[in-house]
Amino acid sequence: MSAKDICRLCKDNLRTKGIISGSRSIFQKKDAREKSISERLTELGLPLSENVSRSGRICLRCFRLIGRLQDDFDVFRRWQEAEKDSNPAEASTSTSQATAESSNASSTGKKRPEKRDREPTPSKTCLQPPTPTAPPAPKYSRPTTDNVTPKTARRSLTEVIIHYPSHPKGDRIVCQANTAAIVENIAKQNWSRAANQMVKNKDLLEALKENILQVIEDEIKFLCNPLKGFMLWRSSAADLKAFSFANLQSDLQSMAPFTYSIFSQITKGSPHPTCASAAIALQGREPRLSAFAYYINSVLQYGGAKKAVYKRLSKLCITTAHNHAVGKQKQLATTCGEELQLLKVAHEVFLKSQKEHGGTDVEGARATRTLSDTVDLDTATLSMEHCISTVLAADVKEEAPEEQSPEGSSRSQSPST
Repeated sequence: MSAKDICRLCKDNLRTKGIISGSRSIFQKKDAREKSISERLTELGLPLSENVSRSGRICLRCFRLIGRLQDDFDVFRRWQEAEKDSNPAEASTSTSQATAESSNASSTGKKRPEKRDREPTPSKTCLQPPTPTAPPAPKYSRPTTDNVTPKTARRSLTEVIIHYPSHPKGDRIVCQANTAAIVENIAKQNWSRAANQMVKNKDLLEALKENILQVIEDEIKFLCNPLKGFMLWRSSAADLKAFSFANLQSDLQSMAPFTYSIFSQITKGSPHPTCASAAIALQGREPRLSAFAYYINSVLQYGGAKKAVYKRLSKLCITTAHNHAVGKQKQLATTCGEELQLLKVAHEVFLKSQKEHGGTDVEGARATRTLSDTVDLDTATLSMEHCISTVLAADVKEEAPEEQSPEGSSRSQSPST
């Protein structure tokens, strides 16, 4: 950093992104009628000179501080003048004394004695009795560190004796200091303390990581198996209508308890973030676990999200692709208002028969009555496919007699004429 890139007064850096900004020049004037910063500082008692090795600029904070100092200094001078005007006698006597002392000093031609030339004070040269103080502390020799046992070292000895059938005397193993506490707590079945000691042992912790990751891997494989009935596999329109975070949390807790505990620890036990993060992570491994992604699709479609939003979020495994989202939305639309849809189809069948036969038609009325008898509009549970098949079957029954006996059709039309 160059010396010209910093403020001369507070030493702050003035260069931002390669450009010196937010500063003022000390010796240059923006307006000829105004004083430069160096002239203003000289009036305050701080003369500055131009120097190649020193900066010629100050920051705006120091510039504003100079203005406040000038205002305050003017107030201080007014205080001085007011004090002199209020006590003119004291001011005159002080000035006369100062002139008399200066004249005496000039007439005698002697200078004031310096401090080092003065005579010493008698009280300091005389020997004085020492001040009574506490007795000095006894000096003890510091013990050597060769035979000193550290505080963290175990003083007890832990041994393990293993008796084999082929070796009745057994093998005697003396545990080291870093594993003795682990062996002792395991033998006493104090699992929490044993686990704490295992975590403190770095070598043992590295070996445990592989086993922990294997436990997680086994649980994830179990969830990704489509035959196990995990909730995120159920992505049909009927299943999505019954989607809930409570069911997802229940499946995670029962099928992958260790993995769920990790996500729950990260989110501090909050159920919704735990389930959401686990669902996104699982979809990153198995894209067919997309029930939660379709749930997010519905939220985005309700908010009017564009195709680019789906494109970006699908890369993060938060949503599906846009075409899959639109297709699933159409499937969900067919399941909404199923009772009303059935009533609409029945009405269309009746109007169609009236239009074809002109007026009251016995066969059309019979087909409509058959449809209304087979479907209870209050507690209908049929799908749209069954409804459409029923309508098609009624149309086939109407067309068959017309092809076989045209006289019957003319006979049915004669009353209307």
